[in-house]
Amino acid sequence: MYYNYPSIYRNQMDSINNKNIMKVNGEGIVTAVPNQASATIGVITEGKDLTQVQKQNSEIITKVVQVLQSFHIPKKNIQTFDYHVDTQYDYENGKQVFRGYRVQNLLKVTINEVNELGRIINSIIQAGANYVSNVQFSVSNPNEYYLQALKKALKNAHEKAETIVLSLKVNWNPIPFKVEELGKETGPIQPLTFVKAASSEEFQPGTLQFKAAVAVKYYYY
Repeated sequence: MYYNYPSIYRNQMDSINNKNIMKVNGEGIVTAVPNQASATIGVITEGKDLTQVQKQNSEIITKVVQVLQSFHIPKKNIQTFDYHVDTQYDYENGKQVFRGYRVQNLLKVTINEVNELGRIINSIIQAGANYVSNVQFSVSNPNEYYLQALKKALKNAHEKAETIVLSLKVNWNPIPFKVEELGKETGPIQPLTFVKAASSEEFQPGTLQFKAAVAVKYYYY
């Protein structure tokens, strides 16, 4: 609402507020080499004697944890992810026949030495681990890379706006009056994991890509 402005000024302000607005989108991308890896590692044992199956599982998982610690992985990076006991049955002639018990003990492990991942996996398999999945790579400071991408997105939007006003031969205020963050995205440029053989895994961390996008509005006249 305007107060006591001559009609000519109100018209000019309405023109700026409603017409002379330029909106551009900007995008920024930053790549980073992962410096962390995580994996779900565990032991699955089966048998008819539950006490024996649990004992066997516990002994193997203890060896696995010892191997992980031998690679200087701190205890805080080794967490129990899942533990449960299942009763298994077979069906013979339409009847349910008890087959035994299945004990599953899974650990979520975070590894700071990415280059050691292959050796670590081989070593824990030799120690008795028979479950490895969900290998993922990441960076310890993702927000730092996202902020770099965000700066690039703002610069990209500014360059687009500058190109537009030069092409139209108009003036503009290069300081935006509104900036909207459209979202962020993180993902690998290439597949994260390659497994050659059960006993000789070769992991390629690849490259992570951080994306930022913005919508920016400028006044022009």
